Amino acid sequence: EVIPCIYNFAHNFSESLAAVRIGRKYGFVNPKGDVVIPFVYDRADDFSEGLAGVEMSGKYGFINKEGDVKIPFTYTKNIIGMPEAKFSDGIAAVRKDDRTGFIDKSGNVVIPFIYNYVDVISEGLIGVVHDFADNGFIDKNGNIIIPFIYQSTNSFSNGLARVFDWNDNNGFIDKNGIEYWED
Repeated sequence: EVIPCIYNFAHNFSESLAAVRIGRKYGFVNPKGDVVIPFVYDRADDFSEGLAGVEMSGKYGFINKEGDVKIPFTYTKNIIGMPEAKFSDGIAAVRKDDRTGFIDKSGNVVIPFIYNYVDVISEGLIGVVHDFADNGFIDKNGNIIIPFIYQSTNSFSNGLARVFDWNDNNGFIDKNGIEYWED
């Protein structure tokens, strides 16, 4: 036994640290089981690109591997089904005033808080829901790449994303928005 089984919950290791919970508080341990960041957080996501999303008193912020707050606790809780608060391609999805946007690792807003829901970045594109209904894809600069015309979308994989239209048809689109409908 390298790390004792004393935790109520444990994430996988990410960037050499794992978020673990004792009681209701999260902290981080290294592969030897040493506590590197104390148990003070109400929730903790995995480290990604040197930062981890953490929650205190209902607000989210980001810390570095030393436990220093790098992005202040100004964001609201992620909604169910939304990806973890983690960085990918230099940006992370966060919520503010019931809308989702993206920030960079300095905390600067790079995509405004205008979306109801966002998916993970996959193959350079982000599936988003706008106005509680229409789904489409944007790039990491916020440019609309595939218009908001779908009822539902999935992430891109191998150059294609599964989509569902408003007539309950489903199929795939490529990154240019060309549709391939199933029979």
